Amino acid sequence: MRIPSGRGTAPETLDVKRTRHSAEHIVSNLREADAMLTTGWSVAQIVRALGVRE
Repeated sequence: MRIPSGRGTAPETLDVKRTRHSAEHIVSNLREADAMLTTGWSVAQIVRALGVRE
């Protein structure tokens, strides 16, 4: 993915590397998040703890 660099008016772009997570890693994170929810964690706390982002 390429995004505008935001510097000046030049049409420069920065390369952004995207990583893909394995299905096992995603399932592990979902299970961990579910356990956190049942123990009273808020969604915001879980997102921060797991390092999830869009």
